[in-house]
Amino acid sequence: MKKFFVGLLSIFLILGGAILTACGGENAVLTLSKSEIEIELNTGDENGGYEIITANVSGVSDTSIIVSTQSSYENIIQVECEPSTSGNTLITVTGLQEGSAEFEVRTSQGNVYKTVYVDVYSVVSEMTQKKEESTKKNNYVIRGQENLLIENNLINFAPNANSRRTITWSLATGTAGASIEGNVLNVENTYVGDKIVLIATTEREITTTIELDVIDKIEANISLAWSNNESSGFEQVTTTNNTFSLVPNLPDDPEYESYISVEYDGELDITPVVLSQAGTMTDDIIVTRYGEYRNRPLFKVSADKNKTNLNNNYTIYFQIGYSNFNYYISTLGDMPINVNVREKVNNIIVSTDNSSDIEGTEQTLYTEY
Repeated sequence: MKKFFVGLLSIFLILGGAILTACGGENAVLTLSKSEIEIELNTGDENGGYEIITANVSGVSDTSIIVSTQSSYENIIQVECEPSTSGNTLITVTGLQEGSAEFEVRTSQGNVYKTVYVDVYSVVSEMTQKKEESTKKNNYVIRGQENLLIENNLINFAPNANSRRTITWSLATGTAGASIEGNVLNVENTYVGDKIVLIATTEREITTTIELDVIDKIEANISLAWSNNESSGFEQVTTTNNTFSLVPNLPDDPEYESYISVEYDGELDITPVVLSQAGTMTDDIIVTRYGEYRNRPLFKVSADKNKTNLNNNYTIYFQIGYSNFNYYISTLGDMPINVNVREKVNNIIVSTDNSSDIEGTEQTLYTEY
């Protein structure tokens, strides 16, 4: 009996060993020459615009691979495979348009996979100065201070604005009273002229000239005063005295219209701005140039007569700046004028279906009004 048991155990061990060997299988090993690549577009070189990756599969009998690309990347890259004489697989990745993409390389046997990340880009091939169409220019430099040169605001890039480049700025020959360090232009007070010419150059020697207007820095002492009368009673606006009232519905009320005197005698434009309580621009309150008070600009403040229920709080401030450049100083930070607009009751009607209900009684309509 003992010998029989030992014999069965031996047979089991032999069979078990055979089963374990069969289940062990083959382990695929996938090796890629690159897992991240960059492809430059529009190189003008017949060998440009693509990259080749070598894929090697070992450890299994089937060394072929499967390459897959998500549909969202198919407009950025094209991927093709071709077996080589060395037993490897050559993967050709062609850039179609700028963007980031990825694709997956998977072994046909063993289901081992790796992801390849691709960045398709272009390099600047041409530059021109941007032409501004708006009535107020955004591109200018200020005399007497440092000016940041923002290339995307100043230059049109080809093939497109995302094309890679490293810009080096320099001054045109013979420019005195100005200097450049990196992308910071310093125009000194001694600079003579209302234009300045800059030169932008890329690392591939693509170049363009940029001509900018030179304007003077705005340095003005401004003060504001408020009154309900156009010719007297003006109160100086300060940080502690800057809240006033406006009554939009009673023409006979002293606060129906008010006036703001702007203490500024320069030649720059003065533009009033009205903000709602939410901080957005609004035309509920109208501020218009009205004339002068003591040889200073005078503005009239009133509520829009076409609107009702204007019971809200508003902020008025002024911008003093150039008419043809988007450059100004503002009174919002130091002298905001807060206006509380409140309608007043101008008519009370008491009615009832049965006069006996209130006859001989006293009715309180408002208290402390």
